[in-house]
This record gives sequence, structure tokens and C-alpha cells, in this order.
Amino acid sequence: MPRGTRRAAWAVALLCWALLLAPLFVGAAYALPATDDFVFSSVTRGTWVQTHSLPHVLKDALSYALRTWHDWQGTVSGIVMMTLCPAVFCLRAYPLHAAALLLVWLGSLFLVVRALCRRLGLGPGPARAAFLGLSLVQLLFWPGYVEGFYWYNGAWFYTFTQALSGLTLLLFARMAGDGMAGDDTAGTGRPRAVGRGALLCALMAFIGLNNYITALYTLAAAALLLVHAALRGRGSLPGRRSLRALIPCALALLVGAACLLASVLAPGNAVRLETDGWFRQEDFWLLRSVWRTLLAALGYVWRFLTRTPLLALLLGLTPAAYAALRRSGASFGAPWLAPPLALLLLCAMIFPHMYTSGYAGPARVVNLYHAYCTVALPFVWAYLLGAAARRRGGRPLPRRLTPALAAAGLLIGSFPLSFSEILRDPGGLSARVFWQLRLPRTLMGLVGGWALGMAGGVYQTVFANPLASPDLTGVSSGASLGAAAAIVLGAGGRLSVTLFSFAFGMAALAAVLSLVSAARLARTGSYLLAGVIVSSLAEAGLMVLKTLADPEGQL
Repeated sequence: MPRGTRRAAWAVALLCWALLLAPLFVGAAYALPATDDFVFSSVTRGTWVQTHSLPHVLKDALSYALRTWHDWQGTVSGIVMMTLCPAVFCLRAYPLHAAALLLVWLGSLFLVVRALCRRLGLGPGPARAAFLGLSLVQLLFWPGYVEGFYWYNGAWFYTFTQALSGLTLLLFARMAGDGMAGDDTAGTGRPRAVGRGALLCALMAFIGLNNYITALYTLAAAALLLVHAALRGRGSLPGRRSLRALIPCALALLVGAACLLASVLAPGNAVRLETDGWFRQEDFWLLRSVWRTLLAALGYVWRFLTRTPLLALLLGLTPAAYAALRRSGASFGAPWLAPPLALLLLCAMIFPHMYTSGYAGPARVVNLYHAYCTVALPFVWAYLLGAAARRRGGRPLPRRLTPALAAAGLLIGSFPLSFSEILRDPGGLSARVFWQLRLPRTLMGLVGGWALGMAGGVYQTVFANPLASPDLTGVSSGASLGAAAAIVLGAGGRLSVTLFSFAFGMAALAAVLSLVSAARLARTGSYLLAGVIVSSLAEAGLMVLKTLADPEGQL
């Protein structure tokens, strides 16, 4: 694709993305403190109204967080953050938090997606495309994000901390990678390494004292990154130097774990669990929580794939992604580890709420699981595709993948099916959906795809041009003209419309061949130019028929 065309396409995509996001930023001007979480800001709001002193507000915020740590829950940094929202200082400034949250969340998502694409060996173009798609998917599918942005329904406590977690993990991975490479161990790099290490420790402490969902997930991901860095750098540096390079990351991980432990062991948690202690009636609650967490994680992944268009999008993008990953120079080692590790991180997010409350969480917590799945599932799929391309030595996708995908399409959808249920109750709802809807549509899709692929191959072979298609050779326009002629002439049955479309399409192709033969030009480009001429004539005829047609009964 020419550079100018590529730039124009990106400009159109960015414009559409900006237009879809614009209502969110415009709506931020009308955000109001309307839900329960604003009660945390009422304490500091009163202090500001009475004193207009920032030190007094900070003191009251910290004292309220410590009092909450003692009486209700241990999330100190989360309480401090919620008691210092913009509405504390001016109710008219409250909408600022919605716009700030959107910018922080989008920035974190962009950097995370870019880093993951770089790990897959993809360039900036695919990274930008993935960011545009994933950001719109998250915002369009889960209104809970908008609810949090506009009405402060846990947005700082959950969404902002998740965005901060992404930035923290990026810094952690960068420091671990640079340390093992020996980039920040001597000379002018040492002060910078110390500063980055201090920043990383502060971020890990902040997240460790925040909501347990993000804290446990961040610590689990950081531990995996530390182990990966140690294994990758083993042998590349001398023994003591190798261990010394990972000390800042290990220290930050210990700081985060210590803060999480201090938050979990807060006296207020015992008070809260005593209030909501219904689960104490069950034995082996810890093991039960682990098992329920695993089932909930598998259920979220399954529902996310089958109840949203994500699976269809991934399957549709499989050939293009396979071709791109086949050309990338990334190493896709141990692909069998990617799915269980992604599932492990999702379990780390679900477990805290499952253990303390007996269920996965309310809607604003489930939004965190959805946001994670939106990013994790496509990149796990891409990693497995890249590993398959590397294993096959760059050869095209295997043909046996088609029946496997067709079999999956029979069972996956808005109404999940299973073969055991279909065989157990042949006259039930599942069997009727399978025989009357899924199977005919799947077979027609296979036949239609095979026919289109065959037609495309024949066209490109005959015209010796990879750009040849029915659109460029006049067949599509001729078929449209034939269908319109059948309807306007009164022969509007299904068979008549089909026969007219086929006949006019063949006539358009014959006209193209006749033009090229009459001009005695055998070059490949002549067929395309003749196709453009015939297409223009057919389109003109179609417009004439639309003008003559009855607007009530034929248009």
C-alpha cells in the first residue's frame, strides 16, 4: 500500500476513534458526585470549606484512612486517594476527575499494548491498530466504566489503580530487562537506576495498600516478570553481578508484598469479616475459595469469548495475524505456558473478593476482569499463533484448521451448546438450535467461503493479476443491474432475480473480454480498465432503473 494511502487510512481511523471518544470527554463536564463512594470525600470537603488549608486537608485524609484501617478495611492508599478527589476543593471541579481518569486509563492501555506488540515482534502500526480496537471494545461493551468515570463509583479506587498497575509493571519489566543487560549498573546510569528503583518501590507500596484485587494481580505479574528476567539472563552476566542487577526489582516486590500483608492484617478487616462472616459456617473455606475462583475465572473466559464478538474477530483476523507473526523475528518460547499463566493472573484478581465475600464481585469489580480479558486473550491468541508459525517454519496455516474452527462454530455462540446435551435430548431446545440454525449456517458458510476462494483464485489466475476481483471486472455491477432489472420488470421471484443476476454478470464479463479483444490489447491492465468502463455503464443503468422503479413496491 502506498505511503499516502496508508497515512490517509490512519487519519480516518484516528478521526473515527476520536469521534467515538469525544462524547465521553464532553459528558465529563456534567459529572456529579451522585453515588456512595463520594462519602469518603465529605470529611475532607468540610475541612477545606472551614480552613482552606491544604495541610489540614492532607492531615484529615491520612487520619481518616488510618481510622478506616483500624475500624473497617486496610486499603490506606485507596482511602487517601478517594478523600482527595477534585470535588473536595471545588464542586465545580468535580468533572475534572472524569477527564483525568480517561486520559490516564487510555495512556496506560496504549503503553501496555505497545509493549506487548513489541514482545510479539510487531511494529508500531499493528500496535496502534490494536490499541484503537481494544480501547473502543472496552468502552463500548461495559457501561460500568462510564458510570465510574462520571459518578465516582469506585473509579479512582478500581479503574485508576488498574491503570497505574499497568504502568508499574511496564517499569518493573524495563528495570529487570535493563538490569540483566547491564545497562544501569555503572557510571552515569547508576543514579538513574536508583531513582527508578525508588519510584518503583513507591508505586508498589501504593498498589499494595490499595484494593486487594489489583494488588494481588500486580504482585503475581511482577513475580512472573522477575522469574522470567532471571531465567533469560542466566549465563549472560557473572553470578554475583547477575543477582545484584535484580536487587531493585526484588526489593520493590518485597515492599509491595509487605504493604499488601499490612493491609490484609489490618484490624478493620477482622471487624468487617466478622460483620460479613456468613462464610465461616463452611469448612475448608480457603480451599473452597481457591476452587470457586478457578471455576469463576474459566467461566469469565468462556462467557467473554462466546457472548461478545471477540472470538469472531480473532478468528477473522487469524490469517492476517498469522502472516504478520510469521514475518516477525520474535521468539515464542514455551507457548504452552501462556494460557495457564494468563488464567493464573485472572485468578489472582478474583480470589480476594471470592475469599472475603463468597462471590466474584459487583459490576464495577467485574469490569476489571473484563478489561483484563480484553487485553490478555488477544495477546495469548497471538502468542500461540506466533509459536505455531515458528514451529511450522513459516508455512501457511494447515488446512485441517478449517474443520476444527467449523466444529467450534457449531458449539460457540450466544446460546452455548454441547454434543452430550444434543444427544441426550434429541427433541430439546439445544438440538433444535443445532439442527435448524447452527449446522445449516455453518455449512453454508463453508460452501460460500470455498466458492468465493475458488472464484478469487480463478480470477487472479486468468487475469494474471492479484488485484483482479468481480468488483474490478464489472461482474458485481452487472449482477446488480440484472437483479434490479428483474425486480423492475415484474419478475421479482427469488429464482428470477438469481438467474437475471447471473446472466447480467456473465454478460458484463463477456463485454470486458470483447473490449480487450477489439482493442487488440492483451496486457493485464487492459482487463482492469475495461472492467472499470463496464462497471461505470452498469452503475449508470442501475441508477436509471432506480429512477423508473415504483418507490412504494419496488425500491
